[in-house]
Amino acid sequence: MSKENLFIIGGGASGFTASIFAKRKNPNLNITIFEKNKRVLKKVLATGNGRCNITNKNLSLDKYNRESEKFIKYAINSFGVSEAESFFASIGILFSEENGGKIYPMNKQASSVVDMLLAEADHLGIDIKCESEITSIKKKGSFFEIESNSEKLRADKIIISCGSKSGGGFSSGYDILKQFGHTITPLFPAVVQVKAIGTKPLTGMKFVGKAKILKSKKILEEAEGEILFTDYGLSGPTIMNLSRVISKFFAEKKNLKEEIFISLDFLTEFTEEEIYSLLLERRKILGHLNAELFLNGVINKKISFEVIKRANLKLSTPVYSLSNSDLKTVAYLLKNFEFKSEGVMPFINSQVCAGGVELSQIDPFTMESKKVNGLFVTGEILNVDGICGGYNLHWAWASGHLAGKSI
Repeated sequence: MSKENLFIIGGGASGFTASIFAKRKNPNLNITIFEKNKRVLKKVLATGNGRCNITNKNLSLDKYNRESEKFIKYAINSFGVSEAESFFASIGILFSEENGGKIYPMNKQASSVVDMLLAEADHLGIDIKCESEITSIKKKGSFFEIESNSEKLRADKIIISCGSKSGGGFSSGYDILKQFGHTITPLFPAVVQVKAIGTKPLTGMKFVGKAKILKSKKILEEAEGEILFTDYGLSGPTIMNLSRVISKFFAEKKNLKEEIFISLDFLTEFTEEEIYSLLLERRKILGHLNAELFLNGVINKKISFEVIKRANLKLSTPVYSLSNSDLKTVAYLLKNFEFKSEGVMPFINSQVCAGGVELSQIDPFTMESKKVNGLFVTGEILNVDGICGGYNLHWAWASGHLAGKSI
C-alpha cells in the first residue's frame, strides 16, 4: 500500500508545527512543505525583535479579535502555554519569562527556535522545498493535483498555512482558498504604527500613560503602557495594540466627514481635579518663573512645551499671571491631549493582518475546511488576530498543532 502524501503550503510557524505533529502521529505520511520564499520561518526569525516571543503566560481568548473567540477556544484549550512549553522542550527549546508574562527561548535568540524546528523536521524526514510557488491546486476526486514551478504533483491532503499580507507577505493563499469557495473577510493591517497629525515636534519621545481611541467623543478602545512619538504619528506596544480599531475604521469608512482621534493621558496616577490642585500650588511656589518651566519635573520637557502651546499660552508667560482658567485648561490637556489620526502604516509595517478566511467555513475542532474534504487551514490566513505579546505566534502553534493531529 502506498504512503499518503500531505502537502503543506507555507513554511511558517503553523505549517512547521502541523508537519511535526502530523508526522509524529503517523510516521508513514509523506510530508512536504512548499515555501515561496528562499527560506522558511522568516517571520519567526523576526518576531520579538529577533528574540522570538513564543507565547505569553497570560494567554486567554480575550487577547484575540472578538469575532474569533468562540472559534479558537478548542484550539487554544488543546494547546495552551503548558502544551507549548512541552512541545518546545521536546525539540530542545527551554522557556524564559520576562515582565508582563512574555515568554522567549531561554537564550533569547529566534534563530535557535528556527534551527531546532528545522532539525526536528529533518529528523522526522519532512521534505522542505523553498522557492516553490504553488500556481494551481485542483481537487480530483479523493486527491489534489498541485502545480508547483511547472511540476505536477499529487496529494491526499493539504494544509494551507501560507500566512497573510502582514510584513510584506503574499496573498496567494487567499486566492487558492477563494477558488475552493471560501469567503475572505476584508483585510487590514493590525499591530501596526498609527499615523497622526501634529506629533513631529515630539519625535523620539517615549512615556508610559494611557491612550484612548475616540470617535464622535465616544471611547472605542483604550489601553495603558508605553507610548512612542514618531514623525508620522504614534507607536509603541500600547498604540500598536489599539491600532486594529483605527485600521478597521479607515478600512470601513463610508462617511468622509467622520473622524477619529487618539487622546493621551500623560498622568494616569492623578485625576484631573488632583492635577488642577497641584498646578494651583505650583503657581504659588513657581510664580517667579516663566511657563516654559512650569511643568518641568512633572512631565517630559518637550511634552510640557506642547501642552503649554496647546493651552494657547506662551512659554515666556510669567507663571504668576496664569489664571485659574489657564490652569484648568492645562490640567485637562495633561489628561486629554488629542491628535487626529490619518490611519495606520501599510501592511509591510504591520506585525499582523486582520481579516481572512471566514471562520464559519472551517471546523474549529480539526481546522479542516467544511467546503473541501482533506483541505485544512491554519495560522494567520484565518480571520484570527491578537494583540502583541506572543499571542499571534501562539495561535500559529495552536492551529498547526490541531491540524497536524487531525490529519
